[in-house]
Amino acid sequence: MPISHWKYKALWSKGASTSDSSSAWQSPGQGLLYEEATGKTVDFIRYSEQSSGWAAFEIRFTDGTFLFIEPVPKVQFRVRLLKASKGNVKVIRDYGVTR
Repeated sequence: MPISHWKYKALWSKGASTSDSSSAWQSPGQGLLYEEATGKTVDFIRYSEQSSGWAAFEIRFTDGTFLFIEPVPKVQFRVRLLKASKGNVKVIRDYGVTR
């Protein structure tokens, strides 16, 4: 099945930009567009589990290239200033979740 410019290129604003390490277009709220896949024919899509236990997807093209999509876990912290007094804990300030 040919991938024809993925129709959402029209959704990109003029302000869309690329990162230095990839030619994937990104626009807030619109996702990513991988230009390298434009016009290629998909041979197959494979779902697999990595040895680490995480799932991954491989989109293999007939020219021998493929997109490998795997999750990258991230850790976030919720930061709060607390005060303990006589066994009770009171929140002094909630800084929220770190990004």
